[in-house]
Amino acid sequence: MARRWSGPCRRCTPATGSKVDISNEAEITAAFGGAIAAHGKVDILVNSAGIIGDGVPVVDLAPGVGG
Repeated sequence: MARRWSGPCRRCTPATGSKVDISNEAEITAAFGGAIAAHGKVDILVNSAGIIGDGVPVVDLAPGVGG
């Protein structure tokens, strides 16, 4: 699932990207576990999930909603 970015910056810390279904808690846990295993911690998180429903913030959704 996770891939290492091999861009032009040789001095940068490598990044890990993951495609995750935000309605699947196991996928979220696995993505964070993979990032922490690869890098020791998560410094930056970019959430590019689509908009669903009536604009309720993702953090306020119940598990399984939005799938």
